[in-house]
Amino acid sequence: MALTAKFAYLQTRLQARHGIRNDAVAWRRLQGSVDFANYLQLAQQTALRPWVMSLHPAQDSGEIEQTLRRQFRDHIEEVAGWAPAPWRPAIRWGRRLPDLPALRHLLAGKPAPSWLRDDPELRAFTSEHIAIRLDAMRQSDCRVLTQAWQAGIPLWDAWLEHWQALWPDAARELHGMGELRRLMRHEMHALQHEAHVKGYEHLDALQAHLVSAFRRYSFLPAAAFLHLALTSLDLARLRGDLLVRKLFQVSPEQLA
Repeated sequence: MALTAKFAYLQTRLQARHGIRNDAVAWRRLQGSVDFANYLQLAQQTALRPWVMSLHPAQDSGEIEQTLRRQFRDHIEEVAGWAPAPWRPAIRWGRRLPDLPALRHLLAGKPAPSWLRDDPELRAFTSEHIAIRLDAMRQSDCRVLTQAWQAGIPLWDAWLEHWQALWPDAARELHGMGELRRLMRHEMHALQHEAHVKGYEHLDALQAHLVSAFRRYSFLPAAAFLHLALTSLDLARLRGDLLVRKLFQVSPEQLA
């Protein structure tokens, strides 16, 4: 089966989502709103509508974060359903990527804050007894991460290694995956050492790189991961905008 035919359904769904992403004009319009409720109302008129429809002004910051995390996990599952079956485990492994900081916190034996205890994907690991935490993780999909932690391997590296191990053994389908892995390793390394350039300039440059790669690797599995990476950037920006307005009643520009 030709690659274009094998991944046609996946690419069609990805392209539909990619084509309606907020552009710079839409983001600037949102930035003009200082009030949280008004920002939500404006966001509902953009491509962010599916992400903010269940949010409301009475929610606190923890509830907002939980909602966005749940929706992103659900979207990863949705994308996995669009892909051919052999690629679904690698896509679903992406659900654990945003959890790595929290898992590192828990593996270090630190107290679990309330938001972790409320998270359905993490609450099983929040016992105050470290031995129970570790056992729960070993009995879950976090087993490889727990083993890596105990061996002194950074969770970022362990996540990447396991992700690559989940790729199907199909050379023609792997085009672009090596570049994506190198990019992810670079970004993870920068985050670990706090050497990344902060602010929208860095995000804009990273987004441009991802958009270019998304176009180059159409009708390939790499497009699914690039789509999810772009979605995560949009959600990071949305999350920042919402929380700044919720907590401080100002726009990010006013805090700069």
